[in-house]
Amino acid sequence: MKRYILKVDESSYVKSINWIIVTLPAIKIGNFDDALVFEEGYLNEVIGHSGYAKVVTRKELILEQYPTVEFVKVNIVIDE
Repeated sequence: MKRYILKVDESSYVKSINWIIVTLPAIKIGNFDDALVFEEGYLNEVIGHSGYAKVVTRKELILEQYPTVEFVKVNIVIDE
């Protein structure tokens, strides 16, 4: 399973997403330590509502609203 963090710029990462009316992502930005990890299945989930003319994924909607966001693949390691 692939996981990603969303990089906004050199020192800022997405720490949360609030989905407004299902199809409009509103992001909050923080530093790397606060970065939210997204699973590939979540990003590729098809969403929308009856008023939306096309079928789109969460990833496509994020890129539509924030075209400069970079999806950075990460590995999760359990450190005991």
